[in-house]
Amino acid sequence: MNIKIIDEKEQFAQCETFEITHLLWGTKAIPKTYGKIACWKEHGFLVEMICEEADPLRTYIKMNDPVSRDSGMEAFLGFWSEETPLYVNVEMNANGATLIQSGTERTDRTFFTEEQIRICQPQAVIEKNCWKICFFLPLELLEEIGGPIPQIAGTKIACNFYKVCEGGNAEQIHYASYSPVDVPEPDFHRPEFFETGELQ
Repeated sequence: MNIKIIDEKEQFAQCETFEITHLLWGTKAIPKTYGKIACWKEHGFLVEMICEEADPLRTYIKMNDPVSRDSGMEAFLGFWSEETPLYVNVEMNANGATLIQSGTERTDRTFFTEEQIRICQPQAVIEKNCWKICFFLPLELLEEIGGPIPQIAGTKIACNFYKVCEGGNAEQIHYASYSPVDVPEPDFHRPEFFETGELQ
């Protein structure tokens, strides 16, 4: 995956799109889900995801609620992949309820505080035939967590993106990823299956 370095936020609209196409753990189909990521030079990282789902399951409303039980979109990002296995997971539902954590594996993860989440400016918008999320991970906040992130061409970032719904009725439950996750049971916290993104 190529991650474009942009100088102005307005350039984000021209970044290339990735699509979540790998159906996991018995999932037969998901609503079309795709997104964009960019490195906004000297500021941080921008992510937008779109799901062509008309009426997503959305029950949770608070920061750090277990939003994966709703219809959710998620981004797992290891900005320090050449130095440490530390990664950040951002999970959102269509209400804009947002869970963000950091850590090196599934267990012992650290939740972002509500103030840190607000700094990331998470937003969700429900439209007629789709819903969208976007958020911003500020460079200053990321570097407090994991150390310097060179915002130069060639820097490598570990990443994966997911569409999930673990609640509702049996027909609503689904799992899918951008990069395939080859384990027998649902588990997105598997950095060994993250894709390598390279800043361009």
